[in-house]
Amino acid sequence: MLISASRTNYTVDFVENIEQLLEALANNQNTLTIMDRNIEQLYPQLAENLKTFSKVECFDATEQNKTLQGIESLLRVFQENKANRATTVIAMGGGILQDVVSFAAHIYYRGLSVVLVPTTLLAMCDSSIGGKCGVNFQGYKNQVGAYHPPKQVVIWTGFLASLSLLDLRSGYGEIFKYTLLSYATLYADLKLLFKQKSLINESLIGFIRHGLMTKKKYIEEDEFDTSVRALLNFGHTFGHALELASQYKIPHGIAVAQGIDLANYIAWQKGLLKKELFDDVHLFVKQNFSCEIDGKVTANMLIAHTQQDKKIVASKLKMVLMEDIGKFRMEAFVLDNELEMLVQNYLRL
Repeated sequence: MLISASRTNYTVDFVENIEQLLEALANNQNTLTIMDRNIEQLYPQLAENLKTFSKVECFDATEQNKTLQGIESLLRVFQENKANRATTVIAMGGGILQDVVSFAAHIYYRGLSVVLVPTTLLAMCDSSIGGKCGVNFQGYKNQVGAYHPPKQVVIWTGFLASLSLLDLRSGYGEIFKYTLLSYATLYADLKLLFKQKSLINESLIGFIRHGLMTKKKYIEEDEFDTSVRALLNFGHTFGHALELASQYKIPHGIAVAQGIDLANYIAWQKGLLKKELFDDVHLFVKQNFSCEIDGKVTANMLIAHTQQDKKIVASKLKMVLMEDIGKFRMEAFVLDNELEMLVQNYLRL
């Protein structure tokens, strides 16, 4: 798969095993690999094999390190390993690792090349393409960032076998979003998949490819997020707020699914979405993306957490609302009592 970007075009390549993964990465010269520490512990032989052609450093990819302090620590790693403009940085991990490594690479020597090796479903189906990278600032999600597309993305789905069920479901939260952005039959296929005994099966790679192909369409048309790419934020407005309210105990994809459900509730209440479709999607979210929302989380709290969001424009909250599967619109909401009541009523469902 070829992705077009203004800085550089890049490919997304699927490999079938670790040997092919190593072969693909070894094609790069003068590399520095930043590996999620969890991956190093789960795949020690992979780390050792990487060291035959690349310098390897580990990083604790947590929300607490997705900060400017985390970026500073990575910049020191780059400096200590004598990285320069000829260095290619390999980022092996999930979305958090991709964010911090890509952002650090963006500002070090005004830009180092990056190869992304996503190890989570969330990163494989979504965040590995598009070039966005950013960190949290003063507790708010992705407030500082840049666009830094990779030179290559290499996907080996074998990493998924080591994910927890919660992390798998989190990845499926973004896949769920892409099915709703697409067409009803794909959403129906996803519902069938969830009725199977295992979430890792022969259908999964097709959903990963579809998510990437859907995102490719939006990011190539609107690379810098000034128009249609905003539709990819479906579910993220209150999803990010829920992550923050839970102190990141609720994983991103689960929060996005909940954010989709909340946005659909608002769309239904506003007469934009038919009740039958709201009920169908609400049941699917409840059955497959449920999470414990602390009773202390209120509508006022969630709305407050959107105040510093990138989607706030002219004191109004821009939100993606679904009218039907494959049909969406942007709506701007005044931050008033009516919005608070809608969110509060949703929390009581």
